[in-house]
Amino acid sequence: MNAVRHMSLSMAVGLAVVLTAVAAVSIYTAGQYMAGRERIAARIEEEGERRAAALAASVAPYVQAYAVNEYANLVGNEMASANIKAIVVRDENMAGIVGEPAYVVGRMREPSGAVVDYDPADAGHAAVMAECRMIYRADLQPPGAPAALGALSICMSDAALQAQLAALLQDSALIGLVTALPIVVIVLLSLHLLVVRPIRHAADIVGQRDATGLPSRAIPVRGAREIRALASLTNQMVDMTRASRQALESHHQELLRQKAKVTTSERKLREIIWATGAGTWEWNVETGETEFNDRWAEMCGYTLAELEPISIKTWESLVHPDDAPKSAAALEQVFAREVDTYSCECRVRHKDGHWVWIHDKGKVVEWGADGRPLRVSGTHLDITERKEREATLARILRLNRDVLDAAGEGIFGVDNTGTITFINRAACAILGYDCSQLVGRHAHATFHYQRSDGAPYPETECPTCAAFSNGVSTRVENDAFWCRDGSRLSVDFVATPIFDEPGAARGAVVVFRDVTQMREQQARLKKLSQAVEQSPVSVVLTDCRGDIEYVNHTFEAVTGYTLDEVKGRNPRFLKSGHTSAEEYQTLWDTILAGETWSGEFHNRRKDGTLFWELATIAPVIGDDGEVDSFLGVKEDITDRKAMEEALRRSNEELEQFAYAASHDLRQPLRMINSYTQLIERRVGDSLPERAKEFMGYVKDGAQRMDQMLVALLEYSRVGRMGEPIGPVDSGELVAEAIRFLAVSVEERGALIDLPEDWPTIQASRNEGVRLFQNLIGNALKYCPPDRRPHITITARKRPDGTELAIADNGIGIDPRQAPRLFKVFQRLHQAEEYEGSGVGLAVCRRIMDRHGGRIWVDSAGEGHGSTFYVLFPTSAAANSG
Repeated sequence: MNAVRHMSLSMAVGLAVVLTAVAAVSIYTAGQYMAGRERIAARIEEEGERRAAALAASVAPYVQAYAVNEYANLVGNEMASANIKAIVVRDENMAGIVGEPAYVVGRMREPSGAVVDYDPADAGHAAVMAECRMIYRADLQPPGAPAALGALSICMSDAALQAQLAALLQDSALIGLVTALPIVVIVLLSLHLLVVRPIRHAADIVGQRDATGLPSRAIPVRGAREIRALASLTNQMVDMTRASRQALESHHQELLRQKAKVTTSERKLREIIWATGAGTWEWNVETGETEFNDRWAEMCGYTLAELEPISIKTWESLVHPDDAPKSAAALEQVFAREVDTYSCECRVRHKDGHWVWIHDKGKVVEWGADGRPLRVSGTHLDITERKEREATLARILRLNRDVLDAAGEGIFGVDNTGTITFINRAACAILGYDCSQLVGRHAHATFHYQRSDGAPYPETECPTCAAFSNGVSTRVENDAFWCRDGSRLSVDFVATPIFDEPGAARGAVVVFRDVTQMREQQARLKKLSQAVEQSPVSVVLTDCRGDIEYVNHTFEAVTGYTLDEVKGRNPRFLKSGHTSAEEYQTLWDTILAGETWSGEFHNRRKDGTLFWELATIAPVIGDDGEVDSFLGVKEDITDRKAMEEALRRSNEELEQFAYAASHDLRQPLRMINSYTQLIERRVGDSLPERAKEFMGYVKDGAQRMDQMLVALLEYSRVGRMGEPIGPVDSGELVAEAIRFLAVSVEERGALIDLPEDWPTIQASRNEGVRLFQNLIGNALKYCPPDRRPHITITARKRPDGTELAIADNGIGIDPRQAPRLFKVFQRLHQAEEYEGSGVGLAVCRRIMDRHGGRIWVDSAGEGHGSTFYVLFPTSAAANSG
């Protein structure tokens, strides 16, 4: 109470002001703190859920792909944020693979700050997750997945919450103080009545100033104690001010001079910053407040006003999501004092949506007493053009590598010591190495150390070494490179020097080609060319229109035309008019269909004489599967045609002679036979036995001679009196032949087995019947009397035609005698054993010759039966001979 009684008025008023202000601030601060704490908690929870969802979206595809290491790395990167205590991924997808109830991967920050792998079996780790008050979870469900593949949990540190609550408390107190101003006003009114009025007088005195601006006289010391003390203090202050005025004036002049210098330095600094095009920034690490200059905002396409309110969040909202962790990691190194300067190249989003590359550099300019960073300043440089140039250069390098690897030739480069600096895949494949085995090795010593003949190859004579030593490009043909397996490779190569800017050779590029197969192909082509040129038949090559591109020497010799005279012309200039348009049309239809045509031409030489050619024309198919050209191979058959014509005339004359002989000679034979019979009837009984025997010989010989003449007549008629060759049912031919032999079949009780299906053949109907009648008749005739004939006829298709077989169980044939069977009048048995003329099988052979087919026999030997085969070609051509 005594203290209150002796308390001055100003002290009492001040105490009242303090108590009132404290009460008001306390009430206001408490309310603001409670409301702000809820907002901060909600914001931090939203941030935690967003962070968990974002990380879960990044991790989910790796979980789906069983890429444990990849999403473990993502979790490790996320743990770079000091606000995270632990991240745990529960991977149900991998759990199914490893056969465990749960597969858990995570990272946890220990109290020491170290980040370790999360161990679900560790009680301490489990307790941290269980007791975490700020834990956020998100399902791991990749896009398109029907269900979640697990869950991700993030445990956030409450340090950030505590820091923000402390800042909130400070802000609330400050706002409360501002709110208390009305109270202060009330107090000031009281002070005015109690204090101000008494000192106004003193103020009036103070207002009376001299030239120096100081009171001209001292303030009377009277009134209340505080007023007296104030007057005394004021008088002292005036004296002190007057005393120091002189010193202040001198200091003021010095300050003006220094300010002018600072202003000039600031101007120069601003000009330098603008000249460099750098954006500047300053970041208060504790409060998050950030300052940017206009250039910083301009890089992103904004003005500073458009970015307000500006804070560290502004930076975080603009930086590329993929670059933000890299930037944060670089800052952490600076904050941990591992490096002095922060440096990071990252992308920021421009106002129009594209990304701008910047080089972000900075340094901690203020550290706290506890070693924590307080302020960081730095610059941003726009490096978009540099990044684009780097990307372009990278694309060019990739393109160059792709071009090198796509090249079929081997390509490698050496420096001026001959050491390989690069090599493409083709070169490695040709030489039998991996690229990693050749780069860094000496090229000459590795695969160019010997000549083609195995002799040593001095490096001083190597063309590649000469290229970078002398700066001269060198082309070498038919040299030797030696493969990894020791085999020799024939190569052609070009060594070209590489020059630096001053013009000195700093290496060489070598392009080589394996010509081993090419040399072999050239040799083969040369041999083939020689064979074509020296071929005894004409060779003609035309384009797809039929215009001549090449003819060989034989063509020139046969036709009288040279290559220069016929090149580019159609071969129709050789036409003599003896080949019909229909035949030429058939030729073109055949070769344009991709098939080979064969036939004969009756052409005209340059001198006008005619000649015959046997030609085969085939299409040449190109790589695209289309007809590219035509190849004709033609043989001069003029002499053969003349011989054939002479032979044809001779055959006709012989056939006429045979026909006439067989026809005209039968008349004398009939007379001999008739008169022999007449003698037997008239004087037969009176003739001696010897004469009767002679008469029998005459009669028998005349009959046999008549049979031979009949057979000869039949042989001569083959091809002359036969029906035209055309499609006919082979079953009909066999059936008709059996009808002609019906009496013999019935007499012998023969068994004939026939096939169910009969093929159609190209044959003359009457000659086909005669063919099968002779073959089946022989099967009946040459069967022992005590054996029932059993004949089996079969038919089958073959690639070259239709084959029919007539098998019997007769007397068989000695295989050595088979060649005689098909000759005229050749018999293997005496007439007394088996009747016949020896012409039947010869007729069969001639029929098959006319049809363009063939006939042959197969027998295991005498007593084992025989099988006769006839083969009718698919397309038969009549043979007049």
